[in-house]
Amino acid sequence: MPTTNNYLSPAATLSNPFPSTNPILQPTGSSLGVNTYLGQPITIHPTNVKAPYSERWNLDMQFQLSTNTMIDVGYIGNHQVHLSYSNCISCIPLLPYLSRRPGKDATVQNNLSGSVPNPFKGIPGMTGGLATASTIPKYNLLQAYPEYGNGTTAGSGITQQLTPGAGAEYDALLFRFQKRVSQGLTMNVNYTYSHNLMSAQLNPGGPLTYQENASDFPNHLSITGVYRLPFGRGRSYLTHTNGFLDMSIGGFTVNTIYQYLSGAAIPWSNIPLFANGTNYDNNVKISPRQVSGVLDKAKFDTVSNDQPSTTYNYRTFPLFYGRQDATNKLDASILKDFSVGERFRLQYRFEAFNVLNHTVFGTPNVNPTSSTFGIITSVTSVPRVLQQGLRVVF
Repeated sequence: MPTTNNYLSPAATLSNPFPSTNPILQPTGSSLGVNTYLGQPITIHPTNVKAPYSERWNLDMQFQLSTNTMIDVGYIGNHQVHLSYSNCISCIPLLPYLSRRPGKDATVQNNLSGSVPNPFKGIPGMTGGLATASTIPKYNLLQAYPEYGNGTTAGSGITQQLTPGAGAEYDALLFRFQKRVSQGLTMNVNYTYSHNLMSAQLNPGGPLTYQENASDFPNHLSITGVYRLPFGRGRSYLTHTNGFLDMSIGGFTVNTIYQYLSGAAIPWSNIPLFANGTNYDNNVKISPRQVSGVLDKAKFDTVSNDQPSTTYNYRTFPLFYGRQDATNKLDASILKDFSVGERFRLQYRFEAFNVLNHTVFGTPNVNPTSSTFGIITSVTSVPRVLQQGLRVVF
């Protein structure tokens, strides 16, 4: 801190840069033994870290339709093993005590959050709130190794990083149509239908389950094409035209890129409570282009006092549900070549990004108690952009 007396004098000086208000903490090394970091959250690593690896397989078939056209149909599979994740070791014994009710469970919440005498107060080597607080919440004593952590937050004790056991599964069907350059036209059409699942925990310290993730985009269509218009010198039509007419209609090339990509899965940080009294309703549909209401709010319980707690309720609702708006974008450009003598060529470029000015909406608010629940207030796309340029080739 720069000062302790409202800038009447500095807190530190060059002769004493670390005064008693901001002392250097000397490393304790191994002198405290098992009492090291008492009263503080700690991070550990497993003694046997497993190296992750990936198993891949694919099948691909190509069919030639004509001299310059072909289709390609294939399948790709990928299984990732021994992926690591961070696991809350302290949270594991607490899981059986969490409420299984879909909504707020006042009995469980009051019981687990109730104050009990702090057995760690005054213990030599204890630091933080556990060293001075007379009482602490009951759930802190139900955790594994309660002597670690800040004494007030569930799950603040011991976290094991690089825990092996997570995995991922990716499966994709591929289709490709290709037309090689002939008569001035080349085209590629690529379509992928895929599913990407990754294991994750619904509850800190709980079991891993396979579920959707932020990298899952089931449908991806991409179409690219280049067409050299067949007019003017060196082209199929009007190849012997005069210079003025060739300058007007010859030397044109059209490029297009179209892309459709499924929207990203929508993350739900809160546990929703549905009007049917459960934590899941198959009838809830997400309409990602209805910016004023992507879902039917009548199917949700939006009363704040009814909502389940992420601390005291056992979560069964998935981390991701529904999808935001899909990418639907067309880019195009027109090129015009002018010959200037034998050594120079001038190219005029007119390029348009997001030609149709299609808006891609952002993620909706999925907090049931928010006044903007189910409403989209952002966009992820850029508006139509037009640009021109000249290129000299020599």
